Amino acid sequence: SRRRTATDRPVHNPSFAAFLAELADEGVRVFDPSPLLLEAKNNGGEALSLRTDTHWTPRAMDLTAGRLAGEVGRIVHRPEMDTAQYVEERSPVSHPGDLVEMLELPALYPPQATHIGAVREVTGSRWRSSASAGILLLGDSFAFAYAKRAGERGHLSAHLAFELGTPVDLVAAAGRAPMAPGDVLRRSEGGFDTKRVVIWTVVGYDLTNSLAPWHQFTLD
Repeated sequence: SRRRTATDRPVHNPSFAAFLAELADEGVRVFDPSPLLLEAKNNGGEALSLRTDTHWTPRAMDLTAGRLAGEVGRIVHRPEMDTAQYVEERSPVSHPGDLVEMLELPALYPPQATHIGAVREVTGSRWRSSASAGILLLGDSFAFAYAKRAGERGHLSAHLAFELGTPVDLVAAAGRAPMAPGDVLRRSEGGFDTKRVVIWTVVGYDLTNSLAPWHQFTLD
């Protein structure tokens, strides 16, 4: 927002620090990309949020994937993970945005053009989520934004696989970051038996959303 152009700290709920402390006490690691994205915003360059869409730009996703890969590398050493070689191809994409579509205002707001990196294997095969991968990424539409516009190869898990050089398993549902555990087990072959790291991506505003079914979960 232009009202907050000169801030040096992310905007969080007042209880956010206590929430992080509680998770840490339970052995849950938290990666918060807010400081990274705020620094990138303050340093100028490409936009980090789409103008007429509720999601981030490819630039913000790339920054997050790169830093997240570093966090995963601190938990599991790369020699312990299955290896794969990927390449990234930059290509232009454009889309009117989900806000424009939901409000049915395409005549007022032209599609926004940007560039996205499509990930593929060095063999030429398209990148695909791997159910047997040791890394599982759970999430909502932020986890697979740009999937339709760059095949399955343009979303967060594809870029995480590219940064790590290892396969990644993706289980995501639009608008449902706090998915029911049964959904995860049904949609990920073998459940968590093959997983070394489980990354649960959650949009910040869902942490204070009383409609989110958090009562279904425990930190066990």
